[in-house]
Amino acid sequence: MEPMPLTADLFQPLEAGAFQDEAGLRPSRSYWQDAWERLKRDRLAILGLLILVILALLAIFGPMLSSYSYDGQDFALQNQWPSLQHWCGTDRFGRDIFIRVLYGARISLSIGLVTAIVSSVIGVIYGGVSGYFGGRVDMVLMRIVDILIGVPSLLYIILIMMFLGPNLQSILIALCLTAWIGTARIARSQVLTLKNQEFSLAAKAIGSSDARILFRHLIPNSIGPLIVTVTFIIPTAIFSEAFLSFLGIGIQVPMASWGTLASEAIPTLFSDPYQMLAPTFAISISMFALNFVGDGLRDALDPRLKK
Repeated sequence: MEPMPLTADLFQPLEAGAFQDEAGLRPSRSYWQDAWERLKRDRLAILGLLILVILALLAIFGPMLSSYSYDGQDFALQNQWPSLQHWCGTDRFGRDIFIRVLYGARISLSIGLVTAIVSSVIGVIYGGVSGYFGGRVDMVLMRIVDILIGVPSLLYIILIMMFLGPNLQSILIALCLTAWIGTARIARSQVLTLKNQEFSLAAKAIGSSDARILFRHLIPNSIGPLIVTVTFIIPTAIFSEAFLSFLGIGIQVPMASWGTLASEAIPTLFSDPYQMLAPTFAISISMFALNFVGDGLRDALDPRLKK
């Protein structure tokens, strides 16, 4: 039996816009547009972003607009409880605690941001190279990571402080020395998963170099989990700096961070407990905000949750 010939009368052209009127269809959106839509529906993540923006603006412009200095001493105003003149009170040297907390936010948030950027760059390159080349390269690089994980990070920090002194630069070096390890392991696992997929093999078949495949194809397709990892590095770095400063081996006076402010409040903890509240509240609220944002990004960047 011969097939029926296809003639023009068997087809009916659709009117313009007919597909848009069909039920169940939605406009096309990119991966990042879809992720932003999911992130906007996460109220805690948006609250965390709002808190971080407010903290950043206060840290940048607050000390500029205030008539008080973070290191100006006035013993006539020492240990004054919170009032309309001094919102968070004054310390034992008569310094305004609110302005010192804002100034400390500059250092603490800067440490977290710089640590996250440096560790993400090192970790992505290190883990990407390890996962892409595999074999002996992967074995050697991962054994180095295992050795670094096996040695307590506090030991690195103490040794660096002994050689370089307790200052901002030594803290950044100490924190960046091991903060990249988690990012490297995530990057390695993502590259191992993606390097044998069709788009990677197609790039290799047309003659793309290993560096181009790794940095133009594999790492960009792994950016979602990597961004989430970086967002959790920031609160870890802030808390680590605060802990070191609280122990007295971190930021030194006259510079102020949230950790040094909490450490300075110890002598007056029972007589003037308000001096401990401001820095600890700043640390706590920033930790909550960053973790809310990290959780929100983890859900928003997961393609399996796309609806």
